[in-house]
Amino acid sequence: MNNVGKLFVGFKGLLLVLFVFTMMGFAKNSYAQENDLEIKDVGINFFGAVYMDFFYNDSGLGAVSDGLSLLQESGSSNLGIDVSYGNAFALFELGLSTDEIIRRLYIGYEFANESRIIFGRDTTIATYTFGQMAFDENGLGGTGTLGSDRFLQIRYEISDFQVALVNNEATTDTDSIMLNIPHVEATYNLAIGDSSETLIFLSLGYFTFDDTVDATTGLSTALDPLLAGTLGVGGNASFGFITLNYSAFMAYNGELFGVFSQQLFDYADHSTTGKAHNLFSFGGAVGLDFDVMGMFSIGAGVGYMGSTSSDPVADSIDSSIATYLNFNIPLGEYFAIYPELGYVVNLGDVYGNTYTDQNAFYGGVHLVATFE
Repeated sequence: MNNVGKLFVGFKGLLLVLFVFTMMGFAKNSYAQENDLEIKDVGINFFGAVYMDFFYNDSGLGAVSDGLSLLQESGSSNLGIDVSYGNAFALFELGLSTDEIIRRLYIGYEFANESRIIFGRDTTIATYTFGQMAFDENGLGGTGTLGSDRFLQIRYEISDFQVALVNNEATTDTDSIMLNIPHVEATYNLAIGDSSETLIFLSLGYFTFDDTVDATTGLSTALDPLLAGTLGVGGNASFGFITLNYSAFMAYNGELFGVFSQQLFDYADHSTTGKAHNLFSFGGAVGLDFDVMGMFSIGAGVGYMGSTSSDPVADSIDSSIATYLNFNIPLGEYFAIYPELGYVVNLGDVYGNTYTDQNAFYGGVHLVATFE
């Protein structure tokens, strides 16, 4: 299929989801009124978001292709339903992306002490992001913040504390359910005032990997398991029309948390087959959001990420800096436009190499439709 055909199919998909949003909204309100759901202790809520965008990127950074791109971030589009009956609840969320049709799917129960437990596929909790729209809401493109992922887990929440046992597989494997030793994630939220919070997060696990098979020779390589962990903090504080966002983290074997730019297992470059370098990663970010007379908001920020390696040839830090500037312009209750500019500077890798040609400028516009 040529690019024009792909764009046409993408547009049809987005328009279909938008149409479904509208119909579900009318159906939800009508059904609730006719059946008096609140009195019957049943709750049904439809939600979702559709992302349409047009971006230019001059370096092919990350998932954003070089040059002009349309619908690049549409993979974040989702459509879901959450249902509750008494103290039991469930959530099912579909994604527009073909490689992740089922984004979240879990069941749960809320106890009398207002604690609750869930089991299923959900976002990881040891994360903190803010800022950019252009990287599927992953915040500063992985520089200075830690983005969430979706894994099978069992999680317990009480007050501002959460703890979870998360499926340990580094890549999604739909054929297995908690086969490996789960890693532990925990968070605690410190609320300061009505509009401020500080989230402390921790992740620690013993990660195992499936054997890798060389496509040419057919030879299989067993990869040693890894001990990995991350510790971080993120938060925001509001002062009138200004909101301050901040985050900081450090991670051991940071590739597992998506904060190291090189491959973890690099057989062609100084590593022993089946072994991984011991990686220590660290980063932080700060951003400001300005509310302009309740009409729209302006956001700007900067983040830094650095990583080291135990490779004996390594003598430097793999590091980069990212900046962004964006605008949130609401268009009624369900729609918003996000113009955004950003620039990422790759300062160098662990071998002292600099890649000025990999510095990335991007700019564009998101149209976001939300429903809940």
